[in-house]
Order: sequence, then C-alpha cells, then structure tokens
Amino acid sequence: MPDIFLSYNREDQAVARRFAAAFEREGFSVWWDATLRSGEAYDQVTERALKAAKAVVVLWSTRSVESRWVRAEATLADRNKTLVPAMIEPCDRPIMFELTQTADLSHWHGDANDPAWRAYVADVRRFVERGGPGAAQAQSPAITPPAPASAPAAPASPAPEQGGEPNLVVLPIASRSGLPEDEAFAEDLTSELIAELAQHGWAKVITPAVAAQRGAALDLRAVARELDARYAMQAHIRRIGTSLRLMVELLEADAGRIVWTQKYDRPLEDRAALAESLAVEVASHVGEQQISRFEFERAARKSGGWSAWERTLRAMECTAHLNSRSTRVACEEAREALAIAPDYALAHAMLAFALALNVYLFGGDPVTEEVRLHVRRSVDLDSDDPRILRLASMASSSLGDSQSGLRFARRALELAPHVAHGHYCLAFAYLRLGQRAEMIAALDAEHELSPRAFYLYFSQYLRALAHFLAGELSAAHDAIDRSLELNANFVHAQKWKAIVSSLLGQHDEGRGAVRDMRSAEPSLTLDDHISQINRSLPPDSRAAEAVAALRRAWAEVEPAA
Repeated sequence: MPDIFLSYNREDQAVARRFAAAFEREGFSVWWDATLRSGEAYDQVTERALKAAKAVVVLWSTRSVESRWVRAEATLADRNKTLVPAMIEPCDRPIMFELTQTADLSHWHGDANDPAWRAYVADVRRFVERGGPGAAQAQSPAITPPAPASAPAAPASPAPEQGGEPNLVVLPIASRSGLPEDEAFAEDLTSELIAELAQHGWAKVITPAVAAQRGAALDLRAVARELDARYAMQAHIRRIGTSLRLMVELLEADAGRIVWTQKYDRPLEDRAALAESLAVEVASHVGEQQISRFEFERAARKSGGWSAWERTLRAMECTAHLNSRSTRVACEEAREALAIAPDYALAHAMLAFALALNVYLFGGDPVTEEVRLHVRRSVDLDSDDPRILRLASMASSSLGDSQSGLRFARRALELAPHVAHGHYCLAFAYLRLGQRAEMIAALDAEHELSPRAFYLYFSQYLRALAHFLAGELSAAHDAIDRSLELNANFVHAQKWKAIVSSLLGQHDEGRGAVRDMRSAEPSLTLDDHISQINRSLPPDSRAAEAVAALRRAWAEVEPAA
C-alpha cells in the first residue's frame, strides 16, 4: 500500500516529479504514473493504487482542473477521506472542491524548509499515520480558523504567563581532541551558544547541571523529563588538520531522536572570534530555521487543545503568506491566544502586528487605537523580550508611526544583535522615513544572518522599494523578480512588477503583472492599490510617479470579467 498517490495533469509532470522526490526525502512511499512498468494495465494499476493509498495528493492547476481523470481521482479520494489537495498555481478549483481546505504551494520550488511546505508535509503525515481509506476523518487544513464561540473552549496552557513555549536543553559541548586549549574553547563556545540561542526566542534555553559529567554518557530522556524539555542540543569539537570541526545535533528530547545535524569546519585562527561567529551561525540554524519549523509543524498538526504559544504560532504562520484571508485569520488566532492567556505578552504583540499588517497591506478597518493598546500592553508586560519589541516595531511602522517602529527595532537589536528579523524590522521602519541607504544596509545584514528566512520574499519587496526611491529601476526590477520567485502570489510584489516594468518600457510584462494582481486579490480595486502605495512610501517621495505608472498599466488591461 503506497503512502501517497500523486494525481496531476501530464503537462505538470515536472512539478509532480519535484513533489514526488520531496515526499520521498520525507520518508514517504509515493505512487505516480511515472512508476508504471511497461506492460502493466494502466487503468487497473492506477485504480488499485488510488484506492489503497493512505493520502491522495491532488495537484490543482489550470490544466488539472480541466482533466476528467484528475477530477475523478479527487472525487474518489474525497469519498475515501484520503484527499490532501494542493494548488501549484492560481486557479479556480472544481466547485465541489472549493470548500475543501487546500494548501497554497504555488510559490514552492522545492525548499524543504519553506513554512507552507512544512505545514503541508505535517498534514500529509497525519493522513498517512491515520492508516488510509476507512479511517476516521482527520482535519485537513494546515492552519484552520478558530472554532466558533459556541464550541468548547480549548484547555488553558499549563503556564499562561509563558504561553506553553518549549524548553531547549543545551548540553555542554565536548572536546574529542584531548587538548586543554580545546577543552577551554568548548566551554567558551557553549557559553556563547547559549547566549545566542536565548536571543532567538523559539525556545527557552536551559542548561542541566552536568558540567562535571562532560564526555560521560547521559540519560537524555531522564534529563528531558526532569527539565521538561522538548528539544535537546548536543555537540562536540575535534581537530581536522589545521581546522576545527564542530558537529551539532538537535534532538527531540523525550524520544532521543535526532531531527537535525550539521557539521561546521573552520580554520583555527582567533579563537575568541571563532567562538562568537560559530555561535551566531549555529544559533541561527537551530533557532530561526529548525526549531521554528518544528514548532510550526507541531501547531499545524494539532486539531484542538492549543496552548497560547501554539495559537500565536498559528498567527505567525498566517502572516507568512500575506494575503487578505491569511492576515484576517492571523488576527483571529492571536485573539484566541489571548483568550487562553490574557497576560501573554507575545500574543498581545502578535495581535498588534496582525491588525496593523492587515491595514497596511489591504486597507482594513481603522484599528490604530487597538494596535497601540496591544503594543503598550505587550511592552508593559515584558519590555526586554526582543521578540515582542520586533513585533511592536512592525506594528508601529505598518500604521505609519515609523519613529516608534525605529525605536523598538533598535532596542530589539541592542538585546539581540544577531537575529536577522531585528534587521528586517529596522529596514521596514526606515522605509517610511525615506532613509534608503540605511534600509539597504539593514536588509544586507538580515540576509547575511539568515539567507533562507521564511519572510525573504517580503525582504526582497522592501529592497525593491528602496531601489525605486533611489531611481534604480533595474535593481528594483531584479529584487521584485526575486520576491515573486519566492512567492508568486504576493499581490503587492505583482503591483510593483507592473509599476517598474511600465517605467522601464516593458509594457507586456507590466500588463501581465496587472492580470496577476487581479487574479491574486480580485476584491482589491485600483484605488485600493494606490492607497497602499501611499501607505508604503514616504511623503514627498516618488509615490506620484509610481501611481501614474500603475494607472497606465491598469488602463492597458481589459477590465476584469
């Protein structure tokens, strides 16, 4: 019995191959028609595999929605309660599947760490672990809207003041060289790494009292139980010629299962500088890229009983998509977090950001006073948490209060200078202030620290605006293309594609971008887009030029049907 049956249109075979290979790397067995052997009866083999599969992944595209084979396969999967669909490009799904929650992976090009992909994998895994056709229905969406008020309330988190955030136990780094100087370096690196991991805020960092047992075997599960740790990190160093090798492992603490490992080879030069640079790099990988991914997946897998932390994570995951529906759901998720833990500072900051972001991007109802209330409340509850300060910065800047945004971002960077998201917040604050050079410098620092951040497409969008303000249209065009490569459905990147293409005389490209805009967010009018331009750019800047270019491109496209 295959884990996954892959249903797609033949013209999408290259995309299907990418999905099949990615699923296999995740440990699933995949059946798709490219695996058929010569001489096999196509219809019979396909039907057997379809009926036996534990999860049926239907790849919706403008071609597959017209295919009677794909529709039939989706219908049977829906009847067997094994359907886990995904959109690989914007399209209108068959009407009977419009109410089936469908993952939007139209932006996905194979990145194993993409948050939307990780959430989708978690969803597929839930179907596979359930056991296949005939099993009880599992809840399909990666992020679902909160239950209505009449539903039973989710149980309160075990520690409302913490929101249920996970613990990460960091074991002392061992030296395998037997040299005293390497023992001392391992101790220094352990201290640096603990300090850097604490800045990222994806887990509360704790250290067991096991320094005297360095190199001795530890009962990791017992340590995890004692310290209530969800994750554990262990590492060792050794000499490789004139270089130093650091091996790092991240584990699920209660199971003792390694979930991520990486080696770092560095020349042995300035040891103090080496300890700091290694700690910064490892903490970024472990915190911002790995634990964040596991926590997003964990919150997505649960069908209820979320903690305040998990509700806040679900809000964060929604804001990664930046469409009108996801930002509204982010607000709802953050409100649910506060219903569980009313004094949870991170949830107050998250709600402020989600509300302000919805206004900034889509012109939602005025919520200035509510945003300010939640910003104040979050900072009053914890003014030294860089995560809260970063969200307060983004909320303030989104509503046009860039001076407050700048102040919060700078304070966050004082407390956590090596967290990429702090530099990103700084760049966003600089935008409305028209400080283009400072904006580019902040984006460069952000990219150097975390070149694969899940919000990279928005960073590239900001970079494009900075280049536009400087009159660097070709550079702006390149940045917008990079943004759209990472998220093809981000309507405001599509808008700036239309603007910059029009100004460069690339009118076909500009008209295509306008059509993409209308498809991505059909409810947004030209006036809505113009208002968003004026909310984005500083006063007395080149906003009028951008508006005029968009008007031209918009007028050149036939009115939307």
